[in-house]
Amino acid sequence: MTPISPVFSYWEHFLSGKTAFNLMELARLAESHPEDWRKWRKQAALRAEKLNLDAYSKSLWALPSLMLDMKLQGEYGISMLLDTITLLPESPLPKKEDEEDASHFSTALTDCLFHAEKVPVSFEENAWLYQLIRGELPWLLACLFPDSAASDSLLTSAKECFQTVFREVTDGEGLPKASDYRLLLPLLASWTRVLMLGKNARISPWGRKEQSQFEWAVLQALRFHRRDGASVFDSSIGSMSKSFADKMRKSCMKILRTALTFDKDMADHAAAKAAFPRLTLQETQTDRPARLPEAAYFSEWSQMAQLRTKWPHNAPSLSVAFAPVREFPGDEFPGLGTAADAGTRNHDITDNSVRTELNLAGKTLWSGTWNTVLRQNGQILKPADPWVMTCSVSDGDADYLELELRLTCEMRLQRHFLLAHKERLLLLADTLLFQKNPLPEEDAVPPDETFDLEYEAGLLLARETGVQADSEASELLLLHHKTPLARVFPLFLPEWKKTPHSAGSLTAESQMLKIRRRNHGVGLFVPLIFDLAPNRLKLPYTWRQLTVGENRQIVGQDRAAAFRLQTGKLHTLLYRSITPAANRTFFGHNLVSEFFFGRFDPKTGEVEVLMAAEEAA
Repeated sequence: MTPISPVFSYWEHFLSGKTAFNLMELARLAESHPEDWRKWRKQAALRAEKLNLDAYSKSLWALPSLMLDMKLQGEYGISMLLDTITLLPESPLPKKEDEEDASHFSTALTDCLFHAEKVPVSFEENAWLYQLIRGELPWLLACLFPDSAASDSLLTSAKECFQTVFREVTDGEGLPKASDYRLLLPLLASWTRVLMLGKNARISPWGRKEQSQFEWAVLQALRFHRRDGASVFDSSIGSMSKSFADKMRKSCMKILRTALTFDKDMADHAAAKAAFPRLTLQETQTDRPARLPEAAYFSEWSQMAQLRTKWPHNAPSLSVAFAPVREFPGDEFPGLGTAADAGTRNHDITDNSVRTELNLAGKTLWSGTWNTVLRQNGQILKPADPWVMTCSVSDGDADYLELELRLTCEMRLQRHFLLAHKERLLLLADTLLFQKNPLPEEDAVPPDETFDLEYEAGLLLARETGVQADSEASELLLLHHKTPLARVFPLFLPEWKKTPHSAGSLTAESQMLKIRRRNHGVGLFVPLIFDLAPNRLKLPYTWRQLTVGENRQIVGQDRAAAFRLQTGKLHTLLYRSITPAANRTFFGHNLVSEFFFGRFDPKTGEVEVLMAAEEAA
């Protein structure tokens, strides 16, 4: 093919954006210069074969229909853009007597570029579409037509897009914001396809910094995916047919497997082997030992966290997003309907922007929003600011996350997540407290105000999770189908139902754990502890609320609360100061902490601290 060919000139101008597609003009060129047309088609087909576009077009797609709204899906046909262009070399060669056949190839290419040009997209609005249209598409064209005069500008445009997405869309360690978390796998798939094309074309799409971001994204995808390949928080799988859900899971695993072939960090490969033993790593297999990266992860920027004892999926893990995850058409919570439902009317909800998911023994026990209703003297409290991360700790003993939400009426809601590794205990707790702080010259004394406080919350259980209540005791047993997996202890309630109290209740209603608590005072503490050790579920257990003392006076439960839980041979202590921390004593243990969780040895009386948090200055 020579530069003077009219057919070549037509496509050169088209790729450069200097001319629009004209079907009649192309048909005329195909008829008048059939040899030039065949040469151009042959070169494109050979180039596509070298780039291995067949593998590119048939794998590494994470495009469930709910990723795109109906306008993008219908009017712009985004989900077919790149798939169409990768099939271009398979279009039939034109025949002189068949003008319609002569236009197949060009029409497919034109459709892609025409649709891409129509889509109004920026990385702020939709990072994945921006990556797809402003990055991957010009990268593909540049690799497919490297001898085009437009190739250099296409490569430059694509690389600028990749840098922007890595820099602006992730937290610096590969994780998008919670609102765009569902884009993690599609973005990773696109980056992987870009690397595939670059490898075959022998050009690199980015430098070391971007490659490091890509490898972080691989690790985050491994971390935030369930054992079956579905993403955490993904409730759409439950609403799909089994065959389609299986197809989606296999697609996810294929993306992870292929992405690992471009990941040079052996620690990521070690994590993949630990988390997905059946994942065939092929080219990534190595005999070099690698240290496993941390299983737990906290990102204040992304507003996401994962508490996790180990990488294998039989170990417990709790994923948390403390900003609304962007919903897509068709999203449903397992067994509950849409996010707007969730068992409580929206205008009655104080907050539903925290989403959690607990996975244990490879099973999902719950996944959905933590809906909360708070009232002070009968008035519903509303958020005054978004959630903020106030504390995060991960060590060999436990993972701990603390969030805070400022509310109306000078109240605060603090939310605690603690996963004790060796003990296999999970604490979920809310603290509602008066937020007015004393002036520096004033003494840090508890406020004089007292209130009638009401707390109601709901945790959405997975469709397969059953609940078994005891006829005499307050705790609940959680089962996957008929297999017991965890027991939940409502420490704020008496152990026995027959004990007179007005503290509240823990019930299972409409596939939801419902927690209710009432108190009169300056605050309240609502702790739940989940025993995640199956071998302890048949052992004896008991719990008690403990007396807290300060200056030889009993402290009211609206100012500080302490508990002792025994399950089998494991004894644990929990303490939370609701008013400003002070020197207090419970169960013979003296402390000044705001929050404390530890093990107690009944033989020696010694207390082992698993987590202690001081009051923020």
